[in-house]
Amino acid sequence: MGLLRNLHRDAKLLMVSRGIRAFAFSYLNVVFAIYLDRLGYTPVMIGVIFTVAYLSGAVLTALWGYLSDRVGRRKILMLLAILTILSNLILIYFSSLFFILAAVIVANVGAGGSGGGGSGGGPFNPVEEALLAEKCQPENRNQIFAVNSCVGSIMGSLGALASGLPQFLQETKGWSAVDSYKPLFGLTILFSVALLFVYRAIGEEEHQPRPAEKKMSKSTGVFVTKMSLLAIVDNFGAGMAGSLVAY
Repeated sequence: MGLLRNLHRDAKLLMVSRGIRAFAFSYLNVVFAIYLDRLGYTPVMIGVIFTVAYLSGAVLTALWGYLSDRVGRRKILMLLAILTILSNLILIYFSSLFFILAAVIVANVGAGGSGGGGSGGGPFNPVEEALLAEKCQPENRNQIFAVNSCVGSIMGSLGALASGLPQFLQETKGWSAVDSYKPLFGLTILFSVALLFVYRAIGEEEHQPRPAEKKMSKSTGVFVTKMSLLAIVDNFGAGMAGSLVAY
């Protein structure tokens, strides 16, 4: 409790944002493949959509991480929240393949969101964690990151319960198999609007582009390579199953 009591205000806000995103991405990851099936997409096409989602997520994670060092991390997080709103609006109003692919590419919503950082991770994760690291002291950084991860896991598990909403609406309200999923996309829009206010309240000094730094040391390069290989194996397994388990 002492750790949380003395925690920087902005670090607390970042943990709140992690919890909100984990809740939303969790139920989307459960229902998205089922939703595509209800729209009439074949298993092969669903696999293609998820492949595009994971590939775009990998590219965007690197892109937003790079840009955040140059234009400011808070600005990038707010932009990502806006893109999430746009993506979910597309999913609510359109169902053709072009728009489905556009939705998962724009914000990686519904598929591949767990890549790069667990529940509520995806393209948000490297930007958010870099900002969180700035709000910590070196001596308590590991503890704070552990608490942040715990918040994401707990909220993700609670969010998974919300994936039962479509079935509830179908059985008790008579909603169609397709329309019953759309309130979840609408709920994600509301959460993303809340994220905009949370990110806006976070303080960040005027950001200056970082000068080019020297190449990393050999030992650091070896360590990064090992961790990257571990992440490849981990996410390869998640990609083969992941959200498709519910489907």
